[in-house]
Amino acid sequence: MLRHLPLGLVALSLSAPLSADPPAAQPRPWEPSVLETPLDGSDRCLVLTLHPSMWISVDPTSGAILKAWNGMIDPRGGGDRTVRPGTSPTSSGGVYFTAASDGPPFAVVRKGQRADASGRIKSFSVGDGAVTLVHEIDDGRGATLPVHEKIRAGLTRGTGIALDRTFTVVGDLPPGFEDVLVIDTDAKPVSIAANPTLTRTYTITEAGRPGSTPLTAAEKAAGWIVLFDGTSLEAFKTFGAKHAADAAPAGWTLSDGAILRSGPGGDLATDGDFANFELHYEWKVAPGGNSGVMFRSTEDRNYPWETAPEMQVLDDARHNDGKSPFTSAGSNYALHAAPRGVAKPADEWNVAYIRAVDDGVEYWLNGVKTADYAIGSPEWKALVAKSKFASMPDYATRDSGKIVFQDHGDPVWYRNIFVRPVDGTKSPEEVEEDREVEDLKPS
Repeated sequence: MLRHLPLGLVALSLSAPLSADPPAAQPRPWEPSVLETPLDGSDRCLVLTLHPSMWISVDPTSGAILKAWNGMIDPRGGGDRTVRPGTSPTSSGGVYFTAASDGPPFAVVRKGQRADASGRIKSFSVGDGAVTLVHEIDDGRGATLPVHEKIRAGLTRGTGIALDRTFTVVGDLPPGFEDVLVIDTDAKPVSIAANPTLTRTYTITEAGRPGSTPLTAAEKAAGWIVLFDGTSLEAFKTFGAKHAADAAPAGWTLSDGAILRSGPGGDLATDGDFANFELHYEWKVAPGGNSGVMFRSTEDRNYPWETAPEMQVLDDARHNDGKSPFTSAGSNYALHAAPRGVAKPADEWNVAYIRAVDDGVEYWLNGVKTADYAIGSPEWKALVAKSKFASMPDYATRDSGKIVFQDHGDPVWYRNIFVRPVDGTKSPEEVEEDREVEDLKPS
């Protein structure tokens, strides 16, 4: 079974049988993670899943990055869908780069002379949206030096995706070390001793995720549907109005691959109804901005929030609602508090996910679960009774309805809007598969 390694331990025995899909088959919400990967009996690669469009294979015996790509691995078989040993392991998706050489990723300088240094990954940890690798560098003469490498992926300003590697030299250089070099992915040596904390950023555009991006083949096979592809609003209408296939909903326009609330017009609703589903979307707001995403909203009431729960979209730092965790970004508006410090500042993209299956609902923001509740439970009823929704008898009572993006009067952008319908009635086998998928999530 493909599984997450325990934090702080690099396992090199990778022969356990597989019994569940890798996280790529359940790609949203996305959390950085480290996988051990079946490699036809070899143990060369660790796979870091940093983002839906950023996968990295690392050699645990040297610490070298072997390959970075946009796609997935599928250990169930297929020559082009399994990461295999070598400097250029095969995988699906567009390749960003492969290792420039088979050589070690570090070097040392002694008496002005450069020499290759052996290295290995001693441990790793996952957190803060990144994977941290702990390298032990050996100069071949008995002297060792620990170097921490924090590796993460991030979207650039409208061009693609970036790979950030931050190296930190831990402690003083041992006797005999004059400098320590990391060999860049393009084979260029860069000093990390002269600059004890060095960040190297690689901006990748040829296979990145500029603007809204089509689903991968794996995501389509898993049942994900594109609601917004960056070019058309045909899946949407103004809440309460008839669908007009030949006209964009008032107040909402296309902007660099995103949907922009550019003026008055009303809330933006899906043309279709959704009952049980998973929803992925990305959002950003202007300074002081406010919006929200509601679901199972029906048009027999004047406003979507009369029947629909809402995941809050907000500039926490500048909007008054950001003072309370119950109304800050990621909260189940006015009922369930979101953890602090999860949302990114105004004008930066956030990645959000909603899962609503029967009465169970989860919200995730930037890889952090911000709400988990059961509609109709005793806790739910008590919270609603003490809230403004107590005067709305139809609040959260619908089994199906529109997904609605709120017009709160402020500029807000949405992109990469994908939905996957989910069967609310599961067989025992499906329940067991869900448990196995849960086992794949980082602890």
